[in-house]
Amino acid sequence: MAATITITRGVSLPNSASKTDFHNLIDTATGVLSGTITTSDISASAGIVGTQLSASANIADTQLAQITTASKVHGSSLTGLASTPSGAGVIPIANLATGTPDGTKYVRDDGTLVAPSVAAVAGMVVQSVSVSSAAVDTATTLLPVDNTTPSNSEGKELSALDVTLTPSSSSNILEFELILYAIHSSGDKVGATILQGTSVICAGYAQNSASFLESRIHIIFRKTAGTTSSTTWHVRYGPSTGGTAYVNSLDGANSLFNGLMYSTLIVKEIKA
Repeated sequence: MAATITITRGVSLPNSASKTDFHNLIDTATGVLSGTITTSDISASAGIVGTQLSASANIADTQLAQITTASKVHGSSLTGLASTPSGAGVIPIANLATGTPDGTKYVRDDGTLVAPSVAAVAGMVVQSVSVSSAAVDTATTLLPVDNTTPSNSEGKELSALDVTLTPSSSSNILEFELILYAIHSSGDKVGATILQGTSVICAGYAQNSASFLESRIHIIFRKTAGTTSSTTWHVRYGPSTGGTAYVNSLDGANSLFNGLMYSTLIVKEIKA
């Protein structure tokens, strides 16, 4: 322990080792050397300031207040994120990605919110448009069922089955499916065609074995789209040699199943 020092008021200490002994005496009195600091050692106006704390002070986290001030914790100091408790809350989407959230998007690896998409592969249906009608219709204009190419004026246009579609690629495949419930007044054939604009692209027929016997014309046909413009397809039908053809009816006057039997035209675009 340092030697006892006698201090006379108004007399300066000599520049000697005795000055060190004086400092040690003061440190012991204030608890610095013993490792304890009492309330009498703390300034009433400033408290304990940062310069009084040792880098190895090891202050328990229970003695620290929650940090809520922005910019007080740098991202480089964050570790152990895998141990974040499940009840810690949800990270705001604005902190994860740019873009407008709508509940359907995901975060892409460049930090952008994007809508999911599936690249079309060969054979996949890109789009499909269909029209159905249960209305009764009649036609007397002939559509001959023979070995000649039907014209765009033969038969009657069934405008209720017009379909319009805009192909996304001219090289894609268009598939047409027509289901036409048709009868003939005298048991003859009923023909049907599908037209693209004014050009007949395919045809089919049904044979009635007796008057007013229901039959079905079913056509499935594929062709290259050849365009990316909006295109409308039409259906024409008619009796082959005479009489009257009817659609969606058994007697030429009344619908079937109280209007629940439908003739339909479906146009699908298929990835080439």
